[in-house]
Amino acid sequence: MNLHDGVIIDTNVLIASDGESTPQATPECVISAIEFLEESLSEKVILLDFGGDILEEYERYCSYSGQPRVRDRFFVELTRRQADVSKVRKVEITPTWDGSYEEVPADLRDFDPSDHKFIASAVADGFRSPIINCVDSDWSHAGDKLGAEGISVIELCPECLKKSIVRQ
Repeated sequence: MNLHDGVIIDTNVLIASDGESTPQATPECVISAIEFLEESLSEKVILLDFGGDILEEYERYCSYSGQPRVRDRFFVELTRRQADVSKVRKVEITPTWDGSYEEVPADLRDFDPSDHKFIASAVADGFRSPIINCVDSDWSHAGDKLGAEGISVIELCPECLKKSIVRQ
């Protein structure tokens, strides 16, 4: 596995994988989320932050029992693999007084604050690993600003996002 194969997974990918909590997710989107989570455990290096902010957010939506959902199983496996540098790469991000992070570029400060940890991790990661998104249209809305900062986003469900954007 190449160290450049890192990914930063937005929490919405975990949530979309259950097919119930994200009404905008199509069946194809749910399948994409499930396949990506399974593939990332076996074939990717998953980025987390040393402070645990990303895992803390995952924890709010997942069960330590590892059941009954795919996201629960993913979460348990990820927490078990935290110390395995061939599976998880941790980056240092620096919280700020306003709930953001020093690494978040000025042009992206108006982005959803709950996603700042993912942006900060992408900037802090020397390999500029992509952020993986499933159903959050904010990422595509900010595509130009993200791209200008060298941050890439992989959309697992581009058709689902197009429908979401049309509805707004």
